[in-house]
Amino acid sequence: MADLTIRNATLITEPGASPLPGAALEMRSGVITRISQGALPTQGEEYDAAGSVVVPGFWNCHVHLTEPQWARAAKAPAGALQPDLDGMFLARGFTAAVDLGSDPRSTNAVKARVASGELAGPRLLSAGAGIYPPRGLPFYVRDEIPRYVRMMIPQPRGATGARMAVRRSQRNGA
Repeated sequence: MADLTIRNATLITEPGASPLPGAALEMRSGVITRISQGALPTQGEEYDAAGSVVVPGFWNCHVHLTEPQWARAAKAPAGALQPDLDGMFLARGFTAAVDLGSDPRSTNAVKARVASGELAGPRLLSAGAGIYPPRGLPFYVRDEIPRYVRMMIPQPRGATGARMAVRRSQRNGA
């Protein structure tokens, strides 16, 4: 049974594709399970999207979960974090995001809580904490990140150290 059926939408399935007018979409648990360019049986809640356009979710390919609220992501009440996820991602149509350099403990906590269904959020991919050359942290990183976090950011001196840093980052969820 569908949780939601959207009717009369103009559906754009991908960039460059011709719009499909009069489309119907069936959704279960927030996932589109069926698309029709005509009628679908009425099941669950129904929404008439006449005059509206439905597009695929957007990717945000450059985010950092470095604000103070994310440092508490493992233990903060879901009600305290959900407005931040809504404002940063969901209200803007982002269904996936790539974190390009944050404390893996924070990112992994958000990922786990979204995956468990405790929080509504995008699919999060992580590049890990970032790797810099020796003494190569940009000033805006040095000034914004607490000292204890800066000490964890890899700054390898050569290829062997860089490989080790990448492997460590992968073990930590990147």
